[in-house]
Amino acid sequence: MKNINMKLLLGGALLLTVAGAAYAKSKTAPVQVVPNVDLKQYAGKWYEIARFPNGFQKGCSGDVSANYTLRKDGKVDVENSCGTQNGKTKTAKGEARRISSKSKEGKLEVRFAPKILSFLPAVWGDYYILDLDKSYTTSIVGSSGRSYLWILSRTPQLDEETYQSLVEKARAQGFDVNKLVRTSQTSATKANDQKQ
Repeated sequence: MKNINMKLLLGGALLLTVAGAAYAKSKTAPVQVVPNVDLKQYAGKWYEIARFPNGFQKGCSGDVSANYTLRKDGKVDVENSCGTQNGKTKTAKGEARRISSKSKEGKLEVRFAPKILSFLPAVWGDYYILDLDKSYTTSIVGSSGRSYLWILSRTPQLDEETYQSLVEKARAQGFDVNKLVRTSQTSATKANDQKQ
């Protein structure tokens, strides 16, 4: 009986060690991006479903969306907007570009600083597309250091099963998904109320 208990104990300890090592590896390995992103298809409006809290979205209480417009030079005009607690809309305009013009992978960088400062590397932030469904309707965007994370959708609402699937994909890449905060999309709620 003691041998069986000892084997169970050792087996459990081994399992925990392997699971812990896999989790540690996922946090230290480089994040994996989508290997091929068609920016023309990615362009358009995306709704924020959830995000890690961050300083530059301070004051955004809901109705967060991003609109991407592909330019002829291959760069992307970015317009982010959100609702504030006083009922106003806050917008920020910027620019996104591929990190490597020779690659189609989902490694982009974005800046909201004035164009005159665009030569400074510090004004550009990671925009890594970590997951993108085939029909370009859901996306996970994060940073290489795992300090930023967004779950995006073409629609203001996502069913719970799809949402949880995206959360698990982010977790598998080493993101601390416990930090995710859901985004309120009141315009979608109002639209649904008007239909009824």
